[in-house]
Amino acid sequence: MEVFTELYGTKKTIFFDEIQNITSWELFVNRLLRQGYHIFITGSNATLLSKELGTHLTGRHVDIELYPFSFAEYLSSQKINVKTKYFSTQEVAQFSKKFKEYLYGGGMPEKVVFGNDSILTQVITDITQRDIINRYRLRKSTEFRKVLNFLLTNISHQITYRSISNNFGIKSPVTIQKYLQYTEDAYLLFQVNKYEKKMKLLDKNPKKIYCVDNGIVTKNTPAMKEQDGDLLENIVAIQLKKLGKEFYYYTSKNNAEADFVIPKEKQAIQVCYNLNDKNKEREIKGLLGAMQELKTKTGLLLTLDQEQEIKEKDSTIIVKPVWQWLLETEPAREKITNGAVDDFRDLVRKQHGADKSYYKTQLDPQYP
Repeated sequence: MEVFTELYGTKKTIFFDEIQNITSWELFVNRLLRQGYHIFITGSNATLLSKELGTHLTGRHVDIELYPFSFAEYLSSQKINVKTKYFSTQEVAQFSKKFKEYLYGGGMPEKVVFGNDSILTQVITDITQRDIINRYRLRKSTEFRKVLNFLLTNISHQITYRSISNNFGIKSPVTIQKYLQYTEDAYLLFQVNKYEKKMKLLDKNPKKIYCVDNGIVTKNTPAMKEQDGDLLENIVAIQLKKLGKEFYYYTSKNNAEADFVIPKEKQAIQVCYNLNDKNKEREIKGLLGAMQELKTKTGLLLTLDQEQEIKEKDSTIIVKPVWQWLLETEPAREKITNGAVDDFRDLVRKQHGADKSYYKTQLDPQYP
């Protein structure tokens, strides 16, 4: 800090990137916080960051997970503003066209802003080697890469640890479970459980796999460009995760499936690229089953560009384009002032008794 101050003067806001690689970094950050600094810590691994934060900075940190651009952010990056939830015919045409680009290209900022497609392959290489293979000292790196490629080609599909281990001749399903956890900690993939009222059954059912960005999927597994429905479902899963929803997939006793259910909000969502005579009965049956399970009379069926309202006895299914739902559910963003940051930090300290905490009384002597 002495050298930093000499070079740049006194700065009360400091950013640290990948600081978890430095021994006892949390003690140093703790001291800076008590001296009134605003500290922003960024890192690419959830577990290593949260371990130290939870131990030494309890009640003194707020976690913010950053994802690739949402569709609204994608539009904003191209200087297209969404001013209202009611769209003109011209806006509908424009948003629909841009959404198709977003569906296959994803929202990685460097790719979107600078047109650098190579970042989509480089990010996989970096995450695989640095954040997973090196960090967890994997001896069978080739095996891991094969499993990762398999998962990327099966986004929006159900998988089991045992079926994958059998497929690749891996002795224990636990190895697959660990591989998946590594990809989650590195913010690459995430799993969704089957909806069960009995919590003990959650881990026994197949999982559904999703990736944090469609561009990563299509660039690294080109065959996925043809899987329109899977990519559309993946985008909905990403949005639900970004919104912090507790969501699951639903399967009835007769194997009718709904892609997403949010029990706390009694919301059931089905995703279908193109609703037609061949799939309409199946898609609606699965959605109605989930609605009945959640005891709700309204369901949501998201498509590429169709919009209508379907009545089924005493239930209503609202059909709308995914891009419209994405814009409607996008959280409002407010400008945050320094005063607001100070007020928030003071509130957190007060709520958690940070001024009287163990960390202040016991760890301060290490940094006199």
